[in-house]
Amino acid sequence: MNIALGLLKRGNYYFLQLRNGSNQAGGLGYMGCFGGQLEPGESPLLAACRELAEETSFAPTVEQGKKIGEVQVISERHGKEITVHASIFEFDIDHNEVIDAKEGEL
Repeated sequence: MNIALGLLKRGNYYFLQLRNGSNQAGGLGYMGCFGGQLEPGESPLLAACRELAEETSFAPTVEQGKKIGEVQVISERHGKEITVHASIFEFDIDHNEVIDAKEGEL
């Protein structure tokens, strides 16, 4: 499974998501990046922007994203073990920008 992750950075600090509520995509009770699965034909950077807009009050443009790496891990989805390949992007947040989580908690 291919996913895209977005790290929101303000100065030397990062906003992370505490996954709580329903366990639709796994990771319940864990902290991590905002993000999710790529849609058909979607680039990882575009997916990271879309996921951030869906999961937070921040709607970045692709020009704001900076790729910082990739990782492949074994995870779980719907109780089954899967291999996940994630592209990770960083987005700088202005000091005046208010960030709220629409999914989970900051």
